Amino acid sequence: MMRNFLMLMMLGVVMMACTTGKQSKSAEAPALEGEWVMVAFKGEDADKLETVPPVPLIFREGNKFQVRPANSVSGPYELKGAEIKFGMGPSTMMAQPPEEVIFLKNWYKINQLEMKKGKLVLTNAEEGVEMIFEKQ
Repeated sequence: MMRNFLMLMMLGVVMMACTTGKQSKSAEAPALEGEWVMVAFKGEDADKLETVPPVPLIFREGNKFQVRPANSVSGPYELKGAEIKFGMGPSTMMAQPPEEVIFLKNWYKINQLEMKKGKLVLTNAEEGVEMIFEKQ
């Protein structure tokens, strides 16, 4: 009886060892990780911008993002196929130039992600928002 108990315990330990470790990443995650820079922008009040601000966007492991229009804004993101949702997180609170106010007003409207010719295209078609980023 003791022998059977020990065998079951060993089997349990072996099975647990086989299932632990790093989880595999989704197919999209490795393509996103790293730094991107905004090269085109359409959205609410975008016509008030003289030029497209080169806003850095960084995707990090663990589904975290950071954008730095002037202040640094970071948080979690959820990616399900072509749908993306950026969550709220910490940000610095320096005085915001008008470009940043316009950018952030549109940033949290983003709900779709697409790769086109090596560029990252973030959109919300219903709201008329489109941000295009190039990998750095």
